[in-house]
Amino acid sequence: MFCSYDAAQRDVRFVPVMELPWVVAMRPDDPLAREETITPETLRNRELVFNAEPIYSALIRRIFDERHIVPRVKASANEDAVLLNMVSQDVGLLIGSDHRQMHTADTLLKPLKQDAVHRYIYMAYLKNGAYTSAVEQIIAFAEAHALQEEGTQPRPGFARRIAKQPHTPLNPGTKRNVPGFVHDREKC
Repeated sequence: MFCSYDAAQRDVRFVPVMELPWVVAMRPDDPLAREETITPETLRNRELVFNAEPIYSALIRRIFDERHIVPRVKASANEDAVLLNMVSQDVGLLIGSDHRQMHTADTLLKPLKQDAVHRYIYMAYLKNGAYTSAVEQIIAFAEAHALQEEGTQPRPGFARRIAKQPHTPLNPGTKRNVPGFVHDREKC
């Protein structure tokens, strides 16, 4: 499964596989639309709409905390579509990670320039799960190519730790005859 990191899931291993850049969604007629990039300082006195998910909103708040800025949150919701509708209705600006749902005809996205907080997508799997050869190969590939996490993270140093503790299949040495799949980890 691909998802955000969740510290409460102790029996799940999270491998960082992708970083999503932060963007600011605004109306095309917003004065900030002329800017190349946006900084948290630029947003100091602007009204914002926030994602109500605690994990997500905590990341966004840390962007401001690093600069001792208290964001002016006017509204919140759990769905990007609702938040983007609020942006189009001029309720406030939205900070989010750049993904397909963020691109709408009524809003414009500008990069948020900051290095304090990064947004990663993780491949998650049960630490003691039984997996097919194909899944074991995907896990091995993801771990071998895990991103080096940077900035403020829920668990710093994960990419360095994972390199020391690679995934071990439930039954090492067992080769399954799955056509089209490589059974030798060195070939992954």
